[in-house]
Amino acid sequence: MGTRRLFIAVPVPPAVASLRIPSTEVSASAPAPTISDLIATLSSFGPSLRTVSVEQLHLTLKFLGDVTDELRPEILQTMSRIADCEAKFSIHFRGLGAFPNLGQPSLVWAGVRDAEPLVRIAETLSHGLAALGFKPEPRRYRPHLTLARVKQRLADDRLKDLVTRLAEVEFARCDVTELTLMESQLTSSGPVYNILESVVLSRPDDGH
Repeated sequence: MGTRRLFIAVPVPPAVASLRIPSTEVSASAPAPTISDLIATLSSFGPSLRTVSVEQLHLTLKFLGDVTDELRPEILQTMSRIADCEAKFSIHFRGLGAFPNLGQPSLVWAGVRDAEPLVRIAETLSHGLAALGFKPEPRRYRPHLTLARVKQRLADDRLKDLVTRLAEVEFARCDVTELTLMESQLTSSGPVYNILESVVLSRPDDGH
């Protein structure tokens, strides 16, 4: 019986990563960096950080783990039922941060604002998929866009300084129109993500 390492996510199109928002929050003369700029800056820190490629950016809603092919149709049915009840919406990427903290970071991320619909979808997915045997999430969903993973401790304060300087800066806006079932393939150079199926958020917008 074949299995795949799966998760449910919202894709972030590469065009969003290159979108530049005019801003005076960084300085009076320089606009806010794009997400692509952030990834390039993090890449310049050297092998201590492993950045996510622009083509692989996504917001994970629910990690499923190793899933049999036979279970995929039921997962898609659950996703479709939820997508039918949700209208398309927009989110904003604002602020840079690190998990678990800046003192011992393991993950560098961009924050997500206007994320209430994302939180609702993630919690509904967690509840709906529990009926298929997937464990509900123990903590409330906290949306974030992973930009880099810390492979070893940095020898200087460049990351700390960058996160502190950009903690409240807005980087991009993203329209959320679909949910995707994605496969994670582990390779020697890091995970590679592939979209297997997509379902469109199809509830009509009521204008509010």
